[in-house]
Amino acid sequence: MKGEGKCRALDERVERFASKITDNLVVIDPKAYALDGIDDEFRWIMAPCVVSTLLVDRLAAHFEKYTGHSLDIRRYYRQFDY
Repeated sequence: MKGEGKCRALDERVERFASKITDNLVVIDPKAYALDGIDDEFRWIMAPCVVSTLLVDRLAAHFEKYTGHSLDIRRYYRQFDY
């Protein structure tokens, strides 16, 4: 996961290093995604939201496949008094 703020140079350094030691590297870069309506000076603030949304959706897809349970179906919603 790369950021768009002051530490981006470090993120790019890590990516260069990791690509030398493995062929199985996945890089999630928020710069690859359009953020319409967000000024470039504020993208670094929104970048973590983009990355986290991408990861949560990806993990949810794996969870559904692994468990065989659609996340659109609520098992316990409104079943108990809390």
